[in-house]
Order: sequence, then structure tokens, then C-alpha cells
Amino acid sequence: MMTMRIGVAASELFTTNGVRERVAKELIRALIEVDTVNTYVLFSRHEPLPEFQNRERLKNVTVGGLSGFFWDQIALPKALKREKCEVLLNLGLTGPLKPKIPFIYILPYYWGNMLWDRLYGFGNFSYDKPTLYQRYISKKLIYSCNKLILSTHFEKDNLVRRYFTDLPAEKLSVVQAGVTKCNSDSATLNEIELLRQKYNLKEQFILMIGSPNPLCNIQAGILGYKRMVKELTVGKPIVLVDIPKSEVVSLVDIEWFDQNKDKFVFLSNLTDREKTLLFKMASVFIALSFYEKWCLNIMEAISCGTPIVTTINSSLSEIAQGAAILVDPKNPVEVSEAGRLVLIDKRCVAGLSKMGVERSMVYKWSNSALKLIGLLEGLVKH
Repeated sequence: MMTMRIGVAASELFTTNGVRERVAKELIRALIEVDTVNTYVLFSRHEPLPEFQNRERLKNVTVGGLSGFFWDQIALPKALKREKCEVLLNLGLTGPLKPKIPFIYILPYYWGNMLWDRLYGFGNFSYDKPTLYQRYISKKLIYSCNKLILSTHFEKDNLVRRYFTDLPAEKLSVVQAGVTKCNSDSATLNEIELLRQKYNLKEQFILMIGSPNPLCNIQAGILGYKRMVKELTVGKPIVLVDIPKSEVVSLVDIEWFDQNKDKFVFLSNLTDREKTLLFKMASVFIALSFYEKWCLNIMEAISCGTPIVTTINSSLSEIAQGAAILVDPKNPVEVSEAGRLVLIDKRCVAGLSKMGVERSMVYKWSNSALKLIGLLEGLVKH
């Protein structure tokens, strides 16, 4: 059997906890758990997490130097050569343009956001924009890498292949994320009751989770909920996580909000466990993003059996596939009708929940890791 010494580049992996970093950590965990043959060398600028220390077949190498050009183009290539790595998995935003070994690059979140906007969207999109150096190097890596990893087929077919038309099809591979240890089945009635009391939650509620990213499309969900209350006589409250009250008021107008403010619950800074319990408790999860790279919230929701209303023709609908009611993300009327249907139709709820749990079984980090290992082996062989 073929054995490899695989370099994993993640310069800032241990300093933040954004979506990109969470996905990178899950991939590393899965790789070292499922791979009993190959050796991994993890390159970072910082001290590794305790869970990545003293692991069989995983060596941590702290590469000093400033971030940016020096680390990417000088320090890391030298470290790869010194450690005799045969192939590189680059989990960062930037990296070496000439590592002198085959390498895999994961399309960064920035390009997915930007490509969606260029092809379908708002114009003048500047959310969370990387530096000029990062954008320049990242685009170079898209073309110079041996394999470019996309998170969904939607991202591959509707964004990358439509925009980077000169990229060869054989360079593109889809590796989807996995469900991150939701442990929803272990949610005890006591835990749920304590959370309900802590935030004064009703037995039934609608759940939405926000993001500073404009593509999160909060407005359609809020306006859809307003119509549910105003025209469809829905009395269930809505729990809004990381969505500012000021944004809601600006969308529904202050007078209507004051009349219905008892129906809104605003939460923020939740722990991962609290978010998991919310998914388990929610009557319906409304997620109307135009584009999400890894779709982690949708994955957790389906694994908890939570009925979902989400965006048609998107990465979200690809992941949910049969476990959600699909709507036009620009049409609050469709959103309100779908939300009401879930709240009143028990057969619909049962069907969505069953399909969601079944669908979530497809998304395992071990599957993601095995796909990556196969791609890495293919690069070394050729």
C-alpha cells in the first residue's frame, strides 16, 4: 500500500474560530482519525491545540517569521523541503506559489461570495474583503494548484465554472463538509428546559441565524415572518440569533415592531451546545442565504431533524435535498407560506424531519477526509 508524507499548511489555524478555521480543524481531526497509513506534518505559525499534540502520525512544525509573503513564499517552502513532504494540503487563504510538490487548495470563502455577487448579485460587494496581497496570491493559487477543492456542486457548476472558464474541469473536485458532532440525540429534557428558562423561550418557535455577510439575506426571512403574523395569523414567536434588533426594526417599521415586540427573541454569543439545543427545540429553521460556502447550520439542522425552509437553486438546497421546503429567497410571500405550512402540517413536519436525519448521514467528516486522501494519493502517483 502506498504511504505518503503529507504537509498541511494552516498558518493561522489556532488563533481564530471562524467558519474556515472550524472546517480546517474538523478536516485535520478526520484525516488523523481515519488514516492509519500516511504521516501528516502540520505547519502553523502558532502553538498547536492540545488535541493535535502527541498524536501518532501527526507532527507539528511551528514555522516562524512574519505572516504574508515571507511565511508563504520563503519559510513554508523551506519547511516542506526540510520535512520531506511529498504533497501539500493548503487549508489557508494564501500559501506558496511554488512549493515544488503537488498541492491541493480549497477555494476560499471570499471567492465564493465575490463570484456569486459578480454573477447574480448586489454590485460593489466588499464584505470581509481580504488584503490586496491575499487576493493576488489566492487567485494565483487557484490557477497554479493541482486540485481546487469546492464545497458544493453548486459552487463548482454555478460559480467557478461560469467565472473561471479557463480552468480545466479535471482540476475541480467537490469535497463537502460533515456534520460537526451535533449530539442532538443526547439533548436531555433537563438541558432543554434550562435553556428555555434561561432565554424565556416558548414551546414552539421559528429560528433564524444571522451573519454580517449581506448574502445571508435576513430581510426576506424577517419580512416573511411579518406577513405570517399580519396576514396568516401565525402567533408563534421568532428567535433571532446574531441578528441586531435595529436591523429588524428598519425592515418591519417601528410602529409594527412595537405592537409585536413580544414575538421577537434576540440572542447572541451562544455556545455551540446552546445552538445545538436551539436546533433541537425549533419548530422550523429558516435559512435564506443566497450563497453559503460550507452550509454548517443547515447540516446541523437536518441532523437534529429540524424542518427547514431554505433557498431554491443554491448550495443550501443541495445540502438539504428533500429535507426542506424550497422558496425564492427574494419572495417573502413564499417564505411566509412555507413557514406557515410547517407550523400547521404535522405530516409535512414528520416527513422533513425523517428525510433530514437520513440526509445528514451522508455528511460525515470521515467521508470528507477519505475523499481528500484519495485526491492526494492521485497527485503523488502522477
